[in-house]
Amino acid sequence: MNQVISQGESLMNKQQTFKDVIDLMTHDYAGYQDIQVDADPYLAKVDEDMSRIDFHNLVEDYLRDFNDGHVSSTSDDSLNHSLGFSARRDGDSLYVADIVDETRLQLGNEITHLDDVTVAEAGAKYAKQLDNVTYRQHWDWLLKRATTITLASGQKFKLKRYNRSYIPEHSFKKIWDNTGYMKLTDFYNPKDMNKLLNEQNDALSDIDYLIVDVRKNLGGERLSYWGLLNYFVDQTEVLINHYPDGFGYKIRWTERNKINRLSELERSNNDHHSVILNQAYQEALYQWQDAKHANQYEGMDSAEINHQLQPEGHLKHIFVLSDSRTGSAGEDFVIVAKSFDKVTVVGRNTRGTIDYEHMAPQHYDDFRVWYPTTRSKLIDKGIKLDGVGTEPDVKIPWTHEFLDNDGDLAWIKSDIEKFK
Repeated sequence: MNQVISQGESLMNKQQTFKDVIDLMTHDYAGYQDIQVDADPYLAKVDEDMSRIDFHNLVEDYLRDFNDGHVSSTSDDSLNHSLGFSARRDGDSLYVADIVDETRLQLGNEITHLDDVTVAEAGAKYAKQLDNVTYRQHWDWLLKRATTITLASGQKFKLKRYNRSYIPEHSFKKIWDNTGYMKLTDFYNPKDMNKLLNEQNDALSDIDYLIVDVRKNLGGERLSYWGLLNYFVDQTEVLINHYPDGFGYKIRWTERNKINRLSELERSNNDHHSVILNQAYQEALYQWQDAKHANQYEGMDSAEINHQLQPEGHLKHIFVLSDSRTGSAGEDFVIVAKSFDKVTVVGRNTRGTIDYEHMAPQHYDDFRVWYPTTRSKLIDKGIKLDGVGTEPDVKIPWTHEFLDNDGDLAWIKSDIEKFK
């Protein structure tokens, strides 16, 4: 097939649409040479009379077979609205782990059934698309397919849809003597991080220990955390020395990828405009203009290659909290943080979504497929992290009891006492 479907094109039937998604994932997707999924069983289920929702679910099932956290599908209508909460699995139950708008539930509520299917049964049915480690599994997409949930108490709730699905948080507070706690739920906009650091400069200079919580970090731009790394050094250092040797990405250049990736970069640049983001956008325009320029790309932008860290504050030690919810640029941050002598990473392996990065959207009639357009150079060195993630220095398995008593923070508090 190998045709370019632009953002404005539409009106393909379901067979044509699904075949184009297959073409996207076997030709344009940056991991096409490493990951192959048999699309025939899914294509055989495509029926022109099937509902829009059933078709979208079928596409999603196919995409999730790639087990790449940067591959997903989204819709602009109610299919993409939030349930107002998220849940996490422990054993044969789900536990409400976050609440945004759903006031009928409480943190820690145990969910035993989705509609009339037990969590264990649903987990077995979709085992191919879920992580083998239960607390690493992501269930939001399956919850969205349900009409009702049943709690361990026997209460049954009809699921609602809410327009808001995410409230970003970039915050700092002092939690113990000489210890600060910083929560960062994304690295989308460098201005958010710089604003926080500027506002908390005096407080950060007045503590000995800092906890940086990226356990729910959704990723974003690596350059967003550069300012924070200044507190990790005691002398001027070159940032690139803290990345693994050979770190970088090779562009998968196709005409379709050029169109889709540059459209996403333009949107991001317009939404989060800054001097450094604009510089990255201009470099991308040069890199993506044709296959020749893409092949000449060194794998990292010039800003990253040349950036120097300048010491700030006088921190004795930094603890970074990581988890399977730590993805993309959040994972990059954990990798870099582990390289500093005064840092201890505590928690669980990161999500494992950095083998293929730099996402782009392919637009269809009523949904989009998101997919990565670059491939990690570390893969060819035998370093593959997708689905595995980066291991913390101190590993603490997650249980639902953490929703009431944070076991990660408890360990850190005990460890700080040893420093004193």
